[in-house]
Formats: sequence, structure tokens, C-alpha cells
Amino acid sequence: MPPRHLPPRLSACLILVAGLALAQPERPSEAITRYGAGLQMLRARDMRNAAIEFEEAVKADSTYGDAHYALGKVNIALEEYDKAIASYEAARRHGVTSEKARRTLDAQLAEIYYKSALKARGLRRYRDAIAAFEKSLELKPGSPKTYYGIGLSYNSLRETAQARKAFQKAIALDGGFAQAFDALGDIHRQQREYEQAAEMYSRAVAADAGFMEAHAGLARVQMDTDDLEGAVATLGAALEADPEFAYGYLLMGTALTHLGRHSDAVAPLRRAVDLDASVAEAHFRLGEALYGTGQYRPAIEACQQATRKKRNYHAAQVVLGDAYTKLGQTDDARTWFTKARTDSRFRDYCDHQLEELDRQQSQVQ
Repeated sequence: MPPRHLPPRLSACLILVAGLALAQPERPSEAITRYGAGLQMLRARDMRNAAIEFEEAVKADSTYGDAHYALGKVNIALEEYDKAIASYEAARRHGVTSEKARRTLDAQLAEIYYKSALKARGLRRYRDAIAAFEKSLELKPGSPKTYYGIGLSYNSLRETAQARKAFQKAIALDGGFAQAFDALGDIHRQQREYEQAAEMYSRAVAADAGFMEAHAGLARVQMDTDDLEGAVATLGAALEADPEFAYGYLLMGTALTHLGRHSDAVAPLRRAVDLDASVAEAHFRLGEALYGTGQYRPAIEACQQATRKKRNYHAAQVVLGDAYTKLGQTDDARTWFTKARTDSRFRDYCDHQLEELDRQQSQVQ
């Protein structure tokens, strides 16, 4: 296996490992020999074989703290965080010869627990992530980012009260933690506590004006509370700061459509599609705006794109039915209304439109 490229900080730590004392005559010769071989592999950046040698060293002498420490460092490089934790815990128990390693061991172990927690959260093992975050806090109390990670994990478990407490602790420790304010804003908005949500999003923006998600959160609150003009102003400022913010253009176009300004909505929605064509809602909203301007065929094309990207996109199916009706293509209109009526939100409307199509057809006959 080719040597792994190491970040500068980790490379420096491995150099520290390579400098640990070899002359330890009280230890079994097998352990010392294996440890020395591991250091040679380490200097060559051959992480896999270094791990093998250090593993053999601790098998030969389970109290060999320096070997446990070195094995932990190698496992960090290999992103084997659970193994690294076990090695570091053993190094703490048995001790290491380097004064610098002794002085920084707890902080390093806290960071490994944190990385292990991030990996577990990425794998959706949220309980494991919380446990690892909490172990990190035991070794390094008062870490805002760790409380934030706990909050995200509880949020994924839908344990909102615990998530809120964790985000609040993160903010208490770091009053400029924009992501934590934003996360609290999301919780308040989900619970329809709009005033508190707006405050949290505003504080996130104040902490980091370039944090686009917070601008979007504030705009969503304004849209939820029918302050559409306020949402347009918020999004205008956000898009001026970041002209590549695709979701901002989507929200802007949606707000303008809800204001009845369909012609004004088309340009930002086209921009949203251009920036991220994978988002079904962007295609649907563009189709909705185009329909509002009387551009029925382009509206059909946009809504068909939406239904290709999101199966059973009933809102887009309704617009398709309406657009085909305007074009006099009643068979196509009937097909889309029939599909859309399976959604209870649109059933009454679709049934009415289908009845109208039947009535018109009977009059022609």
C-alpha cells in the first residue's frame, strides 16, 4: 500500500512518536525489537506495517506505554478511531516516556473521541456518537463544538429537548457560534415558535454574515408568518453577499410567486435551477412561476423535470394538469389530475377539474 499523505499537525505528532526512547532494557527484547521496527515503518510513512509492528510490541509487553501511544497515533492516521482510543487509554494507564506526550495525552484523547463521535454520527449511530462526545467532554470540558455535535445527534434522534440544551450550552461557551444559533432557530421554527426562531437566526447572521443557512432560516420564518416582503428583503441581502447561493434563489422565487409577482420570480428560479439542477422543488417552482405568466409549454417542461427528479410530486402534477388544460390537451390534463388526486391536499381541486373536463367534452359532443 502506498504511504498515506498526512496533515502537518499529525505528521508532527508522529515525529514525536519516532523520538520516544528505545533503550528500555527491562522490557522483553521482542517488544523492543518490534517497537523499533514500527518506528522505522513510521518514518517511512508506511502506516499499515507500522500498526502491525506496534501491535506485536504490545502483545509481547502489554504494559509498554510508548508502543500503545505509537499504535494510537498510527490508528489515527488510518482513521481507526476506536482502536486509537483503546491504545491511548492503555498509554494513559501505563505511562509514556515523552514529557510532551504525557502533557498533551488527555487533549489528544479528547480529540480522538470527538473524531470517533463524528464518524459514528456520519454512520447514523447517534447514541454511539453522543457517548463519544461525552467522553471527549470529560477529558476536555467546555468545548462548544462538542456540545454542538451532541445537539445535532439528539436532533437526529428527534429528542428536541436534549438537543436544545446542548445547543444552548454551546452558545453559552461561545457567543459567536453561528451554527448553534441556526440550529436553535430550526428547532423553534419546527415548533412554530416564530419569534424565538427569528431571534436565533438573526443572532446567527450577526455572528457570521456569510452564513447563508441563517439568512435562509430567517426568510423561511418570514414566509411562514406571511411577511413575504420581509423575506424578499432578507434574501436580497443574502444573495448580494453570496451570488452562488442556490437555495436563496429558490426561496426568493417562491416568495415572489406567493406575492403574485410571477414575472419577477422567473429569473431567480432559473438561476436556482442553473446552480443546482438536481433539486426537484426548483424545477416545480419555476414551472409554477411560468404558468403564472401564461408560458404554459415552458411550465410543462419545468414541472415534468420536477416529476422526473421526485416521484409522485403531486403539486407539480397539478400544475401540469392546469397547463395542459390551458393548451386544450384534455387527455394529458386528465392524466395528470388523476395522478395528483391521490394526494388528499389536492383531491377536491383535481376532482373539480376532472368534472369540468368531462362537462366540456360532453358539450362538444
